[in-house]
Amino acid sequence: TGQPKRYCVIGAGSSGICSAKTILDAGGNVTIYERTDQIGGTWVYTDEVGNDRYGLPVHTSMYEGLKTNLPKEIMGFPGYEMPAKPASYVPWHEVLQFIRDYSAHYDVTRRIAFEHLVEEVRPASDGTDGWSVTVRQLTSGLRTTERFDFVLVCNGHYHTPAIPTYPGGECFLGKQLHSHDYRKSDIFRDQLVLVIGAGPSGTDLTLEAAKMAKTVYFSHHVPEKLKQLTFPPNVLQVPDVLRILPECVEFVDGSQHPVSVIFYCTGYRYSFPFLHPDCGVQVDDNWVRPLYKHVLNINHPTMAFIGLPFYVCATLMFELQARFCVTFYGGRLPMPDRAEMMSDHDREMNGRWSKGLKKRQAHMMGAEYQGEYYQSLAHRAQIEPIPKVMTDMHIDSGRRKKEDLQNYRNDVYRIVDENTFVKYDISEVVCASNELTVESHMSPSITSKKQVNMSYCIIGAGMAGLAAARRVLEIGAQVTIFERMDQLGGTWIYTDEVGVDRYGLPVHTSMYRGLRTNLPKEVMGYPDFPIPAQRDSYIVSDDILSFLRLYADRYHIKDCIKFEHHVVQVHPTDGERWIVEVENLADHQKEQHVFDYLFICNGHYHTPNVPTVNGSEIFQGQQLHSHDYRCTEHYKDKAVLVIGAGPSGMDIALELAKTARRVTISHHMERLTFPFPSNLSQQSDVSMLTETGAKFTNGSEESFDVVLYCTGFRYNFPFLGADCGIEVQDNHVQPLYKHCININHPTMAFIGLPFYVCAAQMMDLQVRFCLAYLTGRQHLPPAHEMLDDAAQEFEDRLQRGYKKRHAHMMGPEQGRYYDDLAKTAQIETIPLVMTKLHNESSQRFVDDLIHFREDVFRIVDDEYFEYVKE
Repeated sequence: TGQPKRYCVIGAGSSGICSAKTILDAGGNVTIYERTDQIGGTWVYTDEVGNDRYGLPVHTSMYEGLKTNLPKEIMGFPGYEMPAKPASYVPWHEVLQFIRDYSAHYDVTRRIAFEHLVEEVRPASDGTDGWSVTVRQLTSGLRTTERFDFVLVCNGHYHTPAIPTYPGGECFLGKQLHSHDYRKSDIFRDQLVLVIGAGPSGTDLTLEAAKMAKTVYFSHHVPEKLKQLTFPPNVLQVPDVLRILPECVEFVDGSQHPVSVIFYCTGYRYSFPFLHPDCGVQVDDNWVRPLYKHVLNINHPTMAFIGLPFYVCATLMFELQARFCVTFYGGRLPMPDRAEMMSDHDREMNGRWSKGLKKRQAHMMGAEYQGEYYQSLAHRAQIEPIPKVMTDMHIDSGRRKKEDLQNYRNDVYRIVDENTFVKYDISEVVCASNELTVESHMSPSITSKKQVNMSYCIIGAGMAGLAAARRVLEIGAQVTIFERMDQLGGTWIYTDEVGVDRYGLPVHTSMYRGLRTNLPKEVMGYPDFPIPAQRDSYIVSDDILSFLRLYADRYHIKDCIKFEHHVVQVHPTDGERWIVEVENLADHQKEQHVFDYLFICNGHYHTPNVPTVNGSEIFQGQQLHSHDYRCTEHYKDKAVLVIGAGPSGMDIALELAKTARRVTISHHMERLTFPFPSNLSQQSDVSMLTETGAKFTNGSEESFDVVLYCTGFRYNFPFLGADCGIEVQDNHVQPLYKHCININHPTMAFIGLPFYVCAAQMMDLQVRFCLAYLTGRQHLPPAHEMLDDAAQEFEDRLQRGYKKRHAHMMGPEQGRYYDDLAKTAQIETIPLVMTKLHNESSQRFVDDLIHFREDVFRIVDDEYFEYVKE
């Protein structure tokens, strides 16, 4: 006909207003019926309780002191955000004003028929898909019936109390009320109050009641959820109610407490009293069915429900649901057919039931479901989804509420981009002028921040990452560890995998079967957490892995680790925070997080350094790097050329000699004088590979089946963007202050770069060094002084004959490094005995490669060790 389609919207709360705005944007003709005389739905405050002046149940449940339990940053609409103010959690009247301003801005208000009660909605009798809507004008009592093409039900679900019945309830002599009828805390003054229910209103109103009451008994059956929460001293948590007596209440554990007020915070019933049975919608214990994606009435899809899901980014979801509907109602996409809708409905509901959810949780979203739900709406209707940052913020705020019920509203959130938010404490953002500018708080002084509000990202859950996590947790800060693998331990994990793992990523670990440490366990523990006692000093890799797990358990680190999370990219924000993009390998979802500080602990034994050898392309045997070496069995009766005589080259050559026909180790050091096995020989450097073997610089030639490169590893941080200000040239990571702190961005630190060290001891020292500055206990020198310090240290190395690739090598001089860190940051150094024992054992490795692991050591004190005799 060319006439605009007619839409009926029931309710002028936030869901109704944004639905009307969306309809108007699409060119529809909309009428909004609102029972009360004002915009705002449940956000309207009134002193009325029970019935209103028209004899109808009061709709709103708003109480006087309510503040939002979600940050305002996720309570706006796309393109129309809540006004910028310091606080994220705001009073109810600010939300109400925002909804009214939004309605006026988009010219919705004049479409509202106030004080019009919808009495009946039923399918039109003319055989179309339209609707017959009967309304009563409350001031005049006049009834009218209108015909509409579409009906959007937006009457909310916080208006009809769900009140449980208990034996004896009718005999109670005190006051009983539902949270729907609560307005001011005065009613609790000097009372003995029983709060029943532990949902959002139950926890909030327990705190409200505690301000006035003598005692508040908080009754619920969800101790897991609440056991971490701290309540005021006059709040006592009690189990479920068994029965009500005239002046007290008995609980299921047999206890009784005197009570003068029973306060039911037991939620609401979904109620649509205006829907005629012919509408084809049932409400079964708060499950509204059958609905397609919680929105479209499958039996009559020209009816939609906006806002049924809960534990959501409410306003954003309302707007997304409205756009979803209008996509089909406006004809941009054809309406889904009934078979598709029922199939989708059954699949989703069966999924919920299979997880043990109850009917009353049919529309529950929360952390588990909401992101997927928003995506499914957007994908099906081919519309823009809700930005991921909103879901992440919602989940974070929910987590914070569970952690710190009394203080979580002091958190302040700011959106960086569609994937990123930052978070502060309210005390940090209330300036002298009482005005907040995001820019001024994107780069706050590190020294002034309370560490409990600071967030640290740690990349890698190996030895270095665990050391960092333990010390950060110790200062009370928040820790997130991203670990690519499915377990902690880093390079100490053994796997048969080589090449790439099941996710297509390069295998991280270089561990081979049978490896024994080449340092005594006495120098491999953390300062206050040694490796458990056993006779041998040189132990197998499994023992180290078990030790790291013990350490993680002791300091409660595992809860901080996000396993199978691959760090994809790291970039700085303008304010020296860090945007960290990670891929959840289990579901292939990418997510972004923002952290105040970043510890890079991904190790440096994972990216092979494979030299270019002439003829390598024509050699017909097997070529591999020690990174991919796993066990000797694969080389039985073969001739193997090992290139490189570092620790791994020497170890692996000796291992291979046990099964291989012959092993040749090629290097350019002075000829080694160990009593090698008879099938292990030495050669000079390789000049070229041939089809069947290798030629050496001394002119000789041998045939080989396998060439094994034991040529070390490259320091590699593929996730660091160029804007991180770090370069790696020939294994020299720069510019770093004391081999740790990124001079260009001092909120980033590297733990564990130096080698030939007491690794765990040094890592712990480095973390303590960094935290002295990150917590503000010490002040970093100016950048130019740190650069001069790093340049001077590197120049000293070159003067002593070191190459660039030795920039982070310590060895015999490691003690100087440890003492320099300790003196500079005014922290405790590593005991001298560790350096002495490390240097002694390293010399023993050089002197007696075959037998050095038979040595057994014992630490005597902070300065001395001894050999243990048989």
